Amino acid sequence: MLSLFSGLISRERSDWCARVSDPMREIEAFYKSRAEISLKQRRKTAFERLRKLEGISPYAAKTILMQWDEAMAASRKSSTKASTGKVKRTKPHTNSQTLSERSRTQVSRQLAQQHAAIHELRIGELLQKAGLLTPTQIEIALMEQKTCAQQRLGHIFAGHGWIKAETVDFFMERFPTIHRESYRFPLGRYLKDAALLDTSQVGHILHAQTRSLRPVMFGALAVSQGYVKQETVDIVLQQLAAR
Repeated sequence: MLSLFSGLISRERSDWCARVSDPMREIEAFYKSRAEISLKQRRKTAFERLRKLEGISPYAAKTILMQWDEAMAASRKSSTKASTGKVKRTKPHTNSQTLSERSRTQVSRQLAQQHAAIHELRIGELLQKAGLLTPTQIEIALMEQKTCAQQRLGHIFAGHGWIKAETVDFFMERFPTIHRESYRFPLGRYLKDAALLDTSQVGHILHAQTRSLRPVMFGALAVSQGYVKQETVDIVLQQLAAR
């Protein structure tokens, strides 16, 4: 049981555990035993019961549910492996070429999954570095990704309204290669393509540039007028300079 509370604040943990130990056991038993109820309904009911316990925040409740999901998945995986092992002993001998092909397929699939996971993590870090997301938002999205049918992080970010889908697409697909483009567009074009500025905002900044008594950079005006953050301008300029 104590392993389920690893995400909680360590101070006063022993008192908290003693206070909610029995209710937690009842909820855990309900969550793991009611096979006739869909996993989604079990998760919803367990979440509501957890929230009624004193000291359980929504984040802590989701963390506990996520750990229960992982424990159940590990149990199912162990049972499947045991069952598969029994079947293999009764199967006729399979030639080494077939086994080799299966092994290569499994390795390729695992590498693809690992690459996708790394890419998903990198987009979160990139958007945070660009000042477009906070660490808390990324943490929430990663937790939801594990409990909500493995949705893509970008869809979760956009679904919460934290960032536009076009912005996610730009940073995932185009941003990594803009430094290799044969023609370098003005900064405003990239910010507009990323849905961080619209046409009227770009025009307003350009107009302010022409009226300025001294040379002023487009990015500096975009930041000073509150359209974008300095971190966003910096990361785009850094990528453009990495030729």
